Amino acid sequence: MAQAQEVQTQLPTVGSVTHCPRCGADEERFNRWPQTTEVWRVACSACNFGWQEHSAYSASDAVSDSTANVIAAVAMALAAIGVLFFVYVVFLLLRDLFGVDQPKAVELGITLVVLFAMLLGIAAIKNRSPGPET
Repeated sequence: MAQAQEVQTQLPTVGSVTHCPRCGADEERFNRWPQTTEVWRVACSACNFGWQEHSAYSASDAVSDSTANVIAAVAMALAAIGVLFFVYVVFLLLRDLFGVDQPKAVELGITLVVLFAMLLGIAAIKNRSPGPET
């Protein structure tokens, strides 16, 4: 009787496959790159056979990345606050120099909040991290 082959439902972990399943080449001939945060794509350069493996990206890696992102965001916010303070001081000096009427508090507040949001948006776009799937 022919036995049904068991379908492999669980992917091997990253680096656990040491020889190509097709040609038997050593893992030095493998090319690995992340496909998603959970799956790596692996290909043998000797025979062009490809397969998938589980990612080694763990929950502690995700926490570490998020902590770094929070620290970077806080640093950017502090830098943005410093820039806004400088802009405000220059505005006050120019206002006194040219004798412009003092703006209402609401207008000034809205202007500063919009400038702050724009600076944070630009900083976030510039500091966008590629993440683990790159």
